Amino acid sequence: MVSDVLHIIAFEPLGTTGLERLADALQEALGLKPALPGSLPVPGASLDRRRAQYRSRGLLAALASWRSSRGEAGLVLGVTDRDIFIPGLSFIFGEADRENGVAVVSTARLAAEGEEEGQLEEERLLKEAVHELGHLQGLDHCRDSACIMFYSNSIGHTDAKGPGFCSSCEGERRPDRVGP
Repeated sequence: MVSDVLHIIAFEPLGTTGLERLADALQEALGLKPALPGSLPVPGASLDRRRAQYRSRGLLAALASWRSSRGEAGLVLGVTDRDIFIPGLSFIFGEADRENGVAVVSTARLAAEGEEEGQLEEERLLKEAVHELGHLQGLDHCRDSACIMFYSNSIGHTDAKGPGFCSSCEGERRPDRVGP
């Protein structure tokens, strides 16, 4: 079943309070209809105590399980304030699971300091969310450092890239691909 709905789920204790602006921005950027169905607990088993970080795959599995148990169509984006990683990397800003149509982004390393910190953090979160949702719509990483699909391994990369897709990625993006 194809749907243009984007379910945005907060991982506790983040809550859904600040996600309305993200939902509006994602609707404008991608044309998906946002839904805020609530929150999920962070899976305790995803915590790597030695690293004091969470395995992103555990959060993705929780999102896939949520989706499956409700028979939801559309994409699912989880947002957490926990620091996440995948084996082989010290941290990641987010990860997508194309097979299950779910993605997760973390705010843990998006913090900013100074006068415009709130706005900058929101811009960073939007960029990372669009990037991961781009993966769910069939895109791989891009070599154009200004494209939203450029791989960010530092906050500087995130800040330097634009808010949208380059012409090549926009041409390859499959907005009709909104579910597994």
